Amino acid sequence: MNKNSSGRVRAVGAGLLAALVTAAPLAAGAVGAVAGVIWLRCVYVVLAFRLVTDPAFDPHGYGLIVATVLSVPAALVTAVTVPFAFPRNHRARVARITTPVLLVSTILLWAAFFTA
Repeated sequence: MNKNSSGRVRAVGAGLLAALVTAAPLAAGAVGAVAGVIWLRCVYVVLAFRLVTDPAFDPHGYGLIVATVLSVPAALVTAVTVPFAFPRNHRARVARITTPVLLVSTILLWAAFFTA
């Protein structure tokens, strides 16, 4: 502990801790948002591949394969980080909503992949 100019004792690193408490939800929200956008792009690619009848859209199917495989880690990162962007008393509720939605949606993407 050290004293500041007014003679009050303050803990070393208290400002750093306050900054981390403030920055952690912002960082979690940013990481979750980026992963969510990647996941949404994967959803778009898989659905577009399933709905487009032009064989020149994705002639080899690599877009479908990559988007389907990439949807799993993107959904996992989104499901893990998004609840930390909310206050503590809302995290459990957010996790109860986002995790099943992402899980079911990703399973449907895999079903679209296997039935392509």
